[in-house]
Amino acid sequence: MMSFAQSAQFDKQAWEDIQKQNLNKNWIAVFWSLECPPCFKELKTISSMIKSNPDLKLVLINTDADNEMKIQMDEVIDQYQLNDLTLMHFADERASQSRYEIDPTWYGELPRSYFFNKAGQSQVKSGLVDKNILQQWLN
Repeated sequence: MMSFAQSAQFDKQAWEDIQKQNLNKNWIAVFWSLECPPCFKELKTISSMIKSNPDLKLVLINTDADNEMKIQMDEVIDQYQLNDLTLMHFADERASQSRYEIDPTWYGELPRSYFFNKAGQSQVKSGLVDKNILQQWLN
């Protein structure tokens, strides 16, 4: 029997709360979608990293914004054994607004990662992030 992921709905307040909770830590917010084949490669990389270092601070946020896809989202998280991470998803029909709340210059390209330092400042990267970049930032 599968244990499905517990993903919270994304909103501006939740995003601000996550940033406050992770102040004084290096952490990464990774945005992904079921319709993004490279995202699956990145999820696989993250999965292997978490197995060897479960204390890595990553937040996964699904951008599909479609309640009908929620079961599929949960299955992917379960498949890659990422249930212990902080998981969020865009609210139904609110993808554009959610993206704008995160970054007004973001138009939806995926995968997309925000690298936050201990001071709460972030750097952004669109496209695949490899294991070495992830490990350097989080260690």
